[in-house]
Amino acid sequence: MDIIKFRPYKNVNDDRLIWKINNNMKILRKLSEKDNEGYNEKKFLLNDMIIEAKKRKIKLDDKTFMKNILM
Repeated sequence: MDIIKFRPYKNVNDDRLIWKINNNMKILRKLSEKDNEGYNEKKFLLNDMIIEAKKRKIKLDDKTFMKNILM
């Protein structure tokens, strides 16, 4: 039996995917401070988005990358 992999962000364009990743990272930071139950759910969604970005080989420019790390 073959395993079918579900890719929920396959039809999202690159710019929108990057925006969603950044937005969910901000939400995840806020949830981690509150020790909220929704943290794990958002963590798994973010993981799926990052996997999709890696499959597409999407790269950020250095300025955007550093801005996201330092925020």
